[in-house]
Amino acid sequence: MKHIYSFLLAVTLFCIGHYAQAQYPEISTKYVNENGKEVSPDQAAYFIVSKKDSLGRGTRTKFQSGTNKKLSLTIYSNIDGGKYGYGTQHGPSMEWYENGQLKTEAYYLNNELTGNFNTWYESGQKELSRKFHNGTPTDTLTSYYETGVIRRQEVYADGNMQTGKVYDETGKEQAYFPMQVMPEFPGGEKRMLQWLGSYIRYPKTTRKAKAEGIVFVVFVIDKEGNINNPEVIKGFHVDADAEALRVVRGMPTWKPGLLEGKPTPVRYTLPVRFALH
Repeated sequence: MKHIYSFLLAVTLFCIGHYAQAQYPEISTKYVNENGKEVSPDQAAYFIVSKKDSLGRGTRTKFQSGTNKKLSLTIYSNIDGGKYGYGTQHGPSMEWYENGQLKTEAYYLNNELTGNFNTWYESGQKELSRKFHNGTPTDTLTSYYETGVIRRQEVYADGNMQTGKVYDETGKEQAYFPMQVMPEFPGGEKRMLQWLGSYIRYPKTTRKAKAEGIVFVVFVIDKEGNINNPEVIKGFHVDADAEALRVVRGMPTWKPGLLEGKPTPVRYTLPVRFALH
C-alpha cells in the first residue's frame, strides 16, 4: 500500500509540473540594473522571470539578485501588449520589501487600477488605503503615519476630490496640501514637447539606415529639480539612443516633485520618438 501511495504521489506531482509547463510554455529571465536596463547577470541588481502562455497571458516576477528575494509580481492579460509593449496588466499586482513585508497591493482591469489599493510601511503598519474605478479615484483615501495616527483623508467622486483634510502626528488638523505633486518641466508637458521637437536632431546614420522607433530614457529628478543619472533602458539604434541621451542631459531644471509637501527625488521615464517623414 505504501508503494502504491508513493506511485500515486509521484504521478500527481508529475501532472502538476506538466500542467504548470503547459500553462506557461514560454519562460525567460532578464537581468536588469536599478533603472531597469538589461545588463549581464554579474551587473544586475534584479532579475525578472517572465512566464507566457499560448494566448499571450502571463506574469512577471521580480527578484533581488544575490538573495533571490521576491520583490514584485504582476499579472498580464497580454504580456507584450500595452502602449509601448510593456504588457497589459490585468489582475492583482503586489510588491514586497526585502524583509518579506507586503509593500503594495493593487488590482488592474485592462491596465486600469480598479478596486482597493493599499500600501504598508516596512514595519507592517498600514500606510495608505484608497479605491479606484477604471483608473479613476473614488470613495475615501486614508493615509497614516507609521505610528498609526491618521495623516490625511480625502473623499472622491467621479475622479474629483470633494473634501480633503490633513493632520499632524498629534492628530491636529493642518492647512490642506496635496499628497503628491509630480515633477514638472518649465511651462508644463506641452512646453516640454515643443522643446524636444526643437532640440532633437535626427542622426544621419539612423536616417540613412531608415530606422525609426522610440528610445526610453530613465532619469531621476532630484529635490532641486536637476536631471540625475539619465540612462537609455530601451532603444532601437545606437546613434538615436545617444541623441536621446544628449537631449535629456541638456534639459533645463524642472520644478521638483513633492511628497507630503516636501521635495522628493522622482524617477521618470521619457519616451523619445524618432520618426521619418
